[in-house]
Amino acid sequence: MRLLNLRLLFFVCLMFGAFPALREINPLAQGQPSTVLRVLSQDARPGGSVVVPVELESAGNITGVSFSLKFNPVVLPDPQAVISGQVSSLGATLLVDRRQVGQGRLGIAVAFAPENPPRRFPQGTVRLITVNFTIPANVPAQTVPVEFDNQPISQLVLDAENRELTATFVPGAVKAAQAFEADVAPRPNGSNGSVTVADWVQVGRFAAGLDGLEAGSEFQRSDCAPRSTFGNGAITVSDWVQAGRYAAGLDSLTPAAGPTAPGALAATDLSALLKPTGWPRLLRVTSPTFGGGRTSAVAVELLAQGDENALSFSLQFDARQWHFVSASVGDAAQNAALSVNSKLAADGQVGVALALPPGRLFEAGMQSLLTVNFVAVEGGGTFAPDVAFSDWPTARELASVKAEELTADWMLVSPSLFTIPDSNGLAASVVVRVGADGQQRFESVAVFDSGRNGFVARPVDVSDENEQVFLALFGTGWQNGAALDAIQVMVDAVPVEVLYAGVQGGQAEMTGFAQLNLRLPPALKGRGEVTVKFINAGRSANPVKIVIK
Repeated sequence: MRLLNLRLLFFVCLMFGAFPALREINPLAQGQPSTVLRVLSQDARPGGSVVVPVELESAGNITGVSFSLKFNPVVLPDPQAVISGQVSSLGATLLVDRRQVGQGRLGIAVAFAPENPPRRFPQGTVRLITVNFTIPANVPAQTVPVEFDNQPISQLVLDAENRELTATFVPGAVKAAQAFEADVAPRPNGSNGSVTVADWVQVGRFAAGLDGLEAGSEFQRSDCAPRSTFGNGAITVSDWVQAGRYAAGLDSLTPAAGPTAPGALAATDLSALLKPTGWPRLLRVTSPTFGGGRTSAVAVELLAQGDENALSFSLQFDARQWHFVSASVGDAAQNAALSVNSKLAADGQVGVALALPPGRLFEAGMQSLLTVNFVAVEGGGTFAPDVAFSDWPTARELASVKAEELTADWMLVSPSLFTIPDSNGLAASVVVRVGADGQQRFESVAVFDSGRNGFVARPVDVSDENEQVFLALFGTGWQNGAALDAIQVMVDAVPVEVLYAGVQGGQAEMTGFAQLNLRLPPALKGRGEVTVKFINAGRSANPVKIVIK
């Protein structure tokens, strides 16, 4: 009964902010693994924003935590606390006490509602919340501690048996200093006041899609090209080149400015690449060559004009027939840095970013850039690998020695369907249901499974003959228009009706991305996991999956 009362008292205090009283009830659990709450230190700049995460490290037995954060309200005014997506998806609730914000204190409680069996935070390290601050522009450079406190809400950790646990509370800090474009290493704090080869490498990883970015200061510093506008809302190979120029001292350091998150301009720039004008340059994938056993290789070549320094792109292939093995630089790129993003190789998509040292150029003429090796799958690979350029997971771009974007013709472009990361090939798509009354309902084809730490399929029900079920797929390679009579789509070998194929949403500003609308017939009922195959004008996209109930 005592434990039940403690749990009820905890949630009553969540509602009414009376957390200091909880410190008087202290049934310490014995022999429990250590629990740690920590504030992650961050770098920021005056006049900018900073996101300060708070993490919990535990043995997976915690159902609720509370604490207060103490900080300098002059440098870090008006904090905004946001619960993390992972914790929110598990059903936890965030309560915030702002009564003492003016005095530099913010009360926080994150907990699950009483249930049997009780819910718990996952084992290991989980991000509980982030606290967003906007630093005034006139603040001098300084380091501001962000510490745990007991006012207005006390420090408290409850386990699944409603016992209060001892815990270690580790403070952090915000370092307010002048930030520079391309100053992003070392992570996670990033900005350290200088731009070196480490920053150049890190921007290259961002451009290749190997690492994700945090919106705000990190994105703003990474998006450094064009230099004249402090970025353009997209992280591409041009930013990698510009970071190299800063690291080599070819350009003087520039205070960080420009976009703080991806914008519509990113889609516009990508569209320009997909509709080149003239024939200033040419990139092509050569015909396959066969090696010993079941191996094959293709080469990527550049017909250069002599002012190119770096480029990025994705290669698409049929993963049912061929496995990606490796990629190596060609004769013209022996001194280049190569980043390969093979996270989606199992889905037939590999991203590549290639850059010469800052200030170096590819010679004019046809140049061998890359050799990509494949091996045939067991029982497959009876034909040569059909490899083509695409924009997922790494967008196509060609950059000059001055980090300017260059136009080019990209040969052998095939359509590419996007997949959901960490989902084993599930289509990035939306289901639209239209009932007999004309009402529309939208559904996702996947949900996040915290136990698997990835997305799993949400079955699509096509059994109701009184409603129409449509599937909207997203990708790239047909946004410039496609004739419906040249398109063939099959779901589990069943031909389906195509109602639309073109720019995503039909909006000009989204011309870098494409949308494909299909009607799913009731005949697919009960099929389970099915493969969607898309062929446009004789060229096949990578197959993707959905699950039919």
